[in-house]
Amino acid sequence: MKIRILLTLFLVSAFTLSAAPNLVKVMPASGSENVGIAGSIVLMFDKEVVAGEAVCSLNGEKIVPTLISKVAKFEYAGLRYSTDYLLEVPAGAILDKSGEAFAGTTVKFTTEARPEVTPKLFDFVVDPNAVQTGAKVGKTIQSAFKAIPEKSAKRFYVFIKNGVYNERLTLPNTKQNVTFIGESRDGVIIQNSGNPAVEIYGKHIYFENLTFKATNNPDVTQYNIAIYAEGEQNIYKNVRFLGHQDTQRTGGDRHYMKDCEIHGTIDFIYGSGNVFYDECYIYLEKRNKMMLESTTWDTACVIAAGSHNITEVWGHVFNHCTIDGDPTNDNRYSLGRPWHNCARAVYINTVMKIKPFAFGWTSMGNPPTLYTEYGSVDAQGNPIDLSQRHNKYLYNDSLYVCDFSPVLTAEEAAKYTLRNVLAGSDAWHPDEICATHTAPVVALDAATLTWNAVPYTICYVIRSQGKFLDATTDCQYQLPAYGEYSVEAIGEYGFSSEPTKVLYADPAALTQPSAAYTYKVDAGMLHVESFLPNTSLKLFDMTGKCVLSQQMAGKTVFPINEQGLLLMQLENAQGRWVEKIRLQ
Repeated sequence: MKIRILLTLFLVSAFTLSAAPNLVKVMPASGSENVGIAGSIVLMFDKEVVAGEAVCSLNGEKIVPTLISKVAKFEYAGLRYSTDYLLEVPAGAILDKSGEAFAGTTVKFTTEARPEVTPKLFDFVVDPNAVQTGAKVGKTIQSAFKAIPEKSAKRFYVFIKNGVYNERLTLPNTKQNVTFIGESRDGVIIQNSGNPAVEIYGKHIYFENLTFKATNNPDVTQYNIAIYAEGEQNIYKNVRFLGHQDTQRTGGDRHYMKDCEIHGTIDFIYGSGNVFYDECYIYLEKRNKMMLESTTWDTACVIAAGSHNITEVWGHVFNHCTIDGDPTNDNRYSLGRPWHNCARAVYINTVMKIKPFAFGWTSMGNPPTLYTEYGSVDAQGNPIDLSQRHNKYLYNDSLYVCDFSPVLTAEEAAKYTLRNVLAGSDAWHPDEICATHTAPVVALDAATLTWNAVPYTICYVIRSQGKFLDATTDCQYQLPAYGEYSVEAIGEYGFSSEPTKVLYADPAALTQPSAAYTYKVDAGMLHVESFLPNTSLKLFDMTGKCVLSQQMAGKTVFPINEQGLLLMQLENAQGRWVEKIRLQ
């Protein structure tokens, strides 16, 4: 009897020890909504657990849990707002201490909506023609730099009016969370003959619509440095960099260059840092007198000269960029040469309107860690012959063969995504910051402009004849005189929308047959007569949604399903007219 009891106890004990771990609780529960974009998913079990070999994923990307006692914790950051996510924990990813595998589970959740922003005007306006200056207006960029608070957690917004600002500037690392928006890229020119003209060491800095320029004479001065782009997590959108040798030095930690234009001759993108050049235009200037007469360096142009730290695993990444330049540089420039340390440069799907040397790259200092490309095409979109690209570099008077291929495979190239290069441990998404902002839908009633409130907007810029007139947090503006006006929305980081133009014309001018139109609304039908061919008609509801878009010819009748107040926009060669109409 005792033997039978002992055997039963042994079998029960063995069965208990070998039972797989059971899931007791999930936080947040599967199906939850309004989950934070940073946080953790916690799985609680009925016994202590350890890691298995199977891989867990969050929306297809690997995620590794922290396992302590009976808890598996999946920490995440930088998720996208209002997005569905799926955590997949396959069988074998989590085990008990005896090796029994958890059967696996999935957790579905939706992240929170993006919070609205608090409207505000620009903190500082730089105006070279300002009559009065003070705490919020200055004539120089330096006055704006001085006004920026030290180590502020709140974003500080600076608007710069068109002008040539001949200043040598330094933004120290104590100045952070700042947005600089220029009135126009080609109209705001920050220049100097100092080397560099501008130094940026602050972090979370955003630049849009302006130009940095080195003004040294390249025929007599070797270096023409427009900017030291240092700091951390800085963004340059629609910015020009003009120089010759060493135009742009990069450093610090993670930068995003979007729709930028960079000009130069020798090593004009150089330095360190993980920098993502997204759809940028790279222009090789004509070789100057010093280059042509020099016997101490290669007289051909060079784009990238890296000096990356061993921990900077991406380096200079050029994504869907365009290389152009003076015709004398065709087939006579190199994609890069290694300056110091662990140089890295990668060109992905580049349009080369002028082509480099067939071998692609040249020597300088230490052999590079990685100089390579993928998907390069010519101006017509035809693949460029990469068969002669090399990975051989002169080093200490010897030929060194690097252990990488100068041409990536499709699988290798696919790793060079914006997310991989710049996300980091804090899941930085600069593409969201730079996303196109929604343009307002503008109506004109007598001399008053009105428009819909655009989400995630701090303020609206009013332009007259294309020039900055005013800024407001309201959704209406009283026009001072006849002319062409536009309204653009400024987003929370500073990215501006496309301007919506409105013509405020003398009523007498609108009665001319070449530009006049009439309309009426009758039983859900909109009747419009236009005396000018090639007139476009658009109707918007008050949320900004376009409900009708139509080319017109003579008298036209449109069935309208919407009710209430709409905005009607007519546009032709004579101008644009926007007004409110009411459908009963």
